[in-house]
Amino acid sequence: MESRRAHAAVLALIFLASLALKLFFLAGEPLVYNNDAGYYVEHIREVLTQGYPDVSDPPLAFYYAGTFAAVFGIMLGFKIAIALASAAIAFPAFKLAERLGGGRDAALLAAFFAAFSPTNMLMTGDLLKNAVGLFFGAWFLYYMLKASEKFSFADAAASALFAILMLGSHFSSGAFTVLSAIPFLLLVPALEWLDKSRISAESWFCISMLAVLMSGGIVIVLAKGMIGEGSIGVIGQGETVGLNPVFFTEYALFLLPALLGMTRLGRKHAMLFLPWLFMGVLLSQPLITRPDFQMRFAWDAYVPVAILTGIGLGYFRTDQRAFIGACLLVGILTLAGFVRSGLDISPIIYQEEWDGLLKLHSERPDIVFTGMSGGTGQWVAAAGFEVRDDMGEGGYLLVCDGGMKEENPWYGGACDMTVRANPIGTEGLPVVARFGRFTVLRAGEFDRREMNPNRE
Repeated sequence: MESRRAHAAVLALIFLASLALKLFFLAGEPLVYNNDAGYYVEHIREVLTQGYPDVSDPPLAFYYAGTFAAVFGIMLGFKIAIALASAAIAFPAFKLAERLGGGRDAALLAAFFAAFSPTNMLMTGDLLKNAVGLFFGAWFLYYMLKASEKFSFADAAASALFAILMLGSHFSSGAFTVLSAIPFLLLVPALEWLDKSRISAESWFCISMLAVLMSGGIVIVLAKGMIGEGSIGVIGQGETVGLNPVFFTEYALFLLPALLGMTRLGRKHAMLFLPWLFMGVLLSQPLITRPDFQMRFAWDAYVPVAILTGIGLGYFRTDQRAFIGACLLVGILTLAGFVRSGLDISPIIYQEEWDGLLKLHSERPDIVFTGMSGGTGQWVAAAGFEVRDDMGEGGYLLVCDGGMKEENPWYGGACDMTVRANPIGTEGLPVVARFGRFTVLRAGEFDRREMNPNRE
């Protein structure tokens, strides 16, 4: 009993330390971080103002963040919500590792590597839907595994509930988890039938859960209106061939202990973790996935990698010195990567630029912007403006001062996602507004000037 309490206390400490450090890094700047920030600001505001987010994606993450935004404001509320979800991954990681028979020490290591993964910290900047989807997905797999080994209605219901929450939070991370679970759910009843010519309650559960997942996926695809496109989200939209080694470079530090962890799994558990890792490799390939999402699928795999790393380090348990040394080495390098990721994330626009967009919208809500994409376009939309891909001379441009060189790549990236020109390229033009690095001009006025060599 005392040992159990001690492990629970250490697990709570891992969660609280991860949460505190995440909030420390996120509190460095007032705005939400990284490229998808404006997207969340826009749709969380919709939850607060109109009661629902105007998106075709699963909406649960927006309601989750909206509860914090209602109390702390959108920027801080978002940061608290994503920090909580990403730090709390320690709990299902612990339970999964413990279920796999690695012991509570290995389970604590798994919880640590999940909560302090450098990938986890990087995703905490802006990938709220991923964080929430992976959190629910890890709990889904835990209860799925539990019910498949000794069936109970409580575990089956918990598995179904977390599957619904996972699919209601994020499509791509949910699809990643579903595709990882399908081989397990198919093989368990198939192998039992081949071995014993019968189907147990555990196998019937697997068949039923497979039906739940397939039904949930179909509902989401129908809701997104993509059946006629022949693809599911970003999967099946690859346009090039070749191999992308990003999965292996992302987890180079953990590959050896993770592989050792795989060797310590029984056949049934390997049927879950092999597809889980394989999907991380497969979905990060150019032939399978759209280029801008290949890295995100590789990032989604940090959960199984962390669990297997914790179990794999237990390989050295018989030699106390080797065990402590291996844990310290991997743990210190993990913390170093975690801190580096925390220092590397950043907003892509400055506070004065956000304030300028809000002020301009209060004065000129009729302005429609064009000529921008990605995170910059999302911030402009979050300020209330309409953004169109191509509308000719009737729109307005957000022109970034190309003469300013940003050392921070996140801030520099904002200029890369809109029109960039040196100040000389905008001289003499009627300026609608100026704030920070940006000048607002009519698209027709700017494009008619042929002296535009600095525009990129």
